[in-house]
Amino acid sequence: MQTYKILVINPGSTSTKISMFENENAIIDWSISHDHNEIDQYDTIYDQFHYRLDTIKEFIEAHEIDHILCHIGQFHCGHGLYSSQ
Repeated sequence: MQTYKILVINPGSTSTKISMFENENAIIDWSISHDHNEIDQYDTIYDQFHYRLDTIKEFIEAHEIDHILCHIGQFHCGHGLYSSQ
């Protein structure tokens, strides 16, 4: 049986949740809280894209999980915030 790795990023109003699954089993499940003052600087969630992307990158580097990401077979991001950057 083939193993699929799926990365899910869900940007919420004051946090960004990151989960990684192997098939249907969650192997990583994190929530990054965002400072209200920082979030309030942006008019819409779409305006927060680069702020949240930088926060996610910093989180991945700090937890030394970047080596896992090269094995992702599928990516899902809530709210339609996707970029190949």
